Amino acid sequence: MIMLKKFKSIYKLLLISIFATFTVASASSAENRFFYHIGASYVEGSSNSTYLNNGRNFAGNIEGQKLDFGLGLTSEIKNIKVDYILSYSPDAFGNKVDTMNSCPSPQYECNVNIKNSLDLGVKFYLPSTRKITPTVYLGVSNADIQLKTINRTGLNVTKFEHQKNWGGTAGMGLNYDLNNDTAISFDYTWTAYERNIEETDTGPTSTTSRVEVNSLSLKLKKYF
Repeated sequence: MIMLKKFKSIYKLLLISIFATFTVASASSAENRFFYHIGASYVEGSSNSTYLNNGRNFAGNIEGQKLDFGLGLTSEIKNIKVDYILSYSPDAFGNKVDTMNSCPSPQYECNVNIKNSLDLGVKFYLPSTRKITPTVYLGVSNADIQLKTINRTGLNVTKFEHQKNWGGTAGMGLNYDLNNDTAISFDYTWTAYERNIEETDTGPTSTTSRVEVNSLSLKLKKYF
């Protein structure tokens, strides 16, 4: 419990730092440009989920795809171009990021799902003399992570629980300016969420998970 509180405190501090940096940069920058973006991502990783009573694997690997959209601001920090980005990936539009592994008992199916996520971060543009610019991304994520068990015999949901989990994100990418108002980017990010403990059976049986995911995404950015 102490480690969980420390985890939340660290990411809340990072969140405040991002907003503070945004305020300072906005005040000192000569020109700020707002934009919106849409993106499509392939996601894979591990749920790191086990039963607490015996330590056996609960769900295993996690995989899927998602669409996201968001708003941002392009600014500068000491002549370094930066994007401040707020994006949302809803539990809609065919988004599906979950596990496909079975429970230790063949009677049940176990799942860990990322239902939706809200992400806030900063993308730094590295020095480049070409139209393709390397970038570095740092941010925080808040996702609705669901743990669910299904009885294969009756095809009914035995138990499901979900809660909001904080996570930290780091990544890198390549940005290409199509023209003065439009750009595309190819990005890789790694996100690690905090530990989650939920009841997943009417036993009751508790399960722990600590989701980590890698994402490859293609994004379109348009200034307005």
